[in-house]
Amino acid sequence: MKKESIIIMVIYMKILAKQAQEILDAILKYDRIIVFRHTSPDYDALGSQFGMVNWLKENFPNKEILAPGFAFIDLAPNLYPKNDEISVEKYKEKPFLALVLDTATSKRISDENYKLADMIIKIDHHIDDKPFGDISLVEDSVSSCCEIIANLVKNNSDVLKMT
Repeated sequence: MKKESIIIMVIYMKILAKQAQEILDAILKYDRIIVFRHTSPDYDALGSQFGMVNWLKENFPNKEILAPGFAFIDLAPNLYPKNDEISVEKYKEKPFLALVLDTATSKRISDENYKLADMIIKIDHHIDDKPFGDISLVEDSVSSCCEIIANLVKNNSDVLKMT
């Protein structure tokens, strides 16, 4: 590997580490976190959404963690838990952090109420043509959003639980 390639890789890893720390800081700051995914979900959208929700609930049992989205009965009725039904009033009850997973553009987010969030974080593996969010962690060189979530969890397993 050329020296220039190694330097670029080291810089890239430092940027990812900084973004991961910013995401963890935001998670620590908010008592309510709502995890969104894209419309017409596939297994990556559902897996990353519910994987993140379960990880958050395990590590932050005193936080309110919600996962909105429409039914996906045809895809896998018994594989994933049911999404939370959240009224507009409930969204407005108190400030929240929106984690938007596996969604390249804001048009594809499964629930328009993500716009009511105090802070929006995008975590995705698609090419970032139309960036959105206050923090955007996009790794288009990986196979899935689930892989990014798994790396975030694994790389922070020294301070947070991983099951």
